[in-house]
Parts: sequence; structure tokens; C-alpha cells
Amino acid sequence: MVLSQRERRIWISAGEDRRSRCSNGLRVLTTNWKKLARRPQTLCDYGEAPNCWKCVPTYIHKVPSVHAADVWMMREFAGILQAVGNPDEARRMQAEADAMAKSGD
Repeated sequence: MVLSQRERRIWISAGEDRRSRCSNGLRVLTTNWKKLARRPQTLCDYGEAPNCWKCVPTYIHKVPSVHAADVWMMREFAGILQAVGNPDEARRMQAEADAMAKSGD
């Protein structure tokens, strides 16, 4: 992800406190799936059919579409981190997204 000049100016002018709160909020949103994972870097359990009301009834617990959304959010957040000058965390987030995308458990 590449921030436009306008987006970069908005980010810089937001002030350190606001940038920090925004980054922390995005980090929590992006990695919230970990609360449902049994161990790190595995697909998480989203529960039985009543929790997965928009899915095919046979898709329970480990739902592919939801995991794809988790991977997408982590990759987008990695792009934001890279764009705002946090390359180390961006690499970690990207690696985590790639590992989840490849996970078949």
C-alpha cells in the first residue's frame, strides 16, 4: 500500500498521540482473530453453524472466507505500517499473514 501525498500529510499532521491511537486500534482490529486461535499461526475456530450464518452449513469452525479476510486485513495493515515508516513491524505482519494464508490445519 502506498499513501498518497494528501494521506501522508494528514497522517503527519495528526500528531503523535493520534497516530499512536490509530495504529493501536488498527493493530487490535487486524489481529483480533488470535483470540480464537488455539495456538499462534493457526487458523482460528469461529464456532458452529449458528456463528457462521452466511456460510455453507458444512463450513463450521475454520471458515475459509473469514480467514481470507483476516489475511487481507493483516496484509493491508502491513502496507500501512510500511508507508508510515515502521518496516520491521510491517515485515512481521506480512510474514504472519503469509503463514496464515499457507496454513492448512
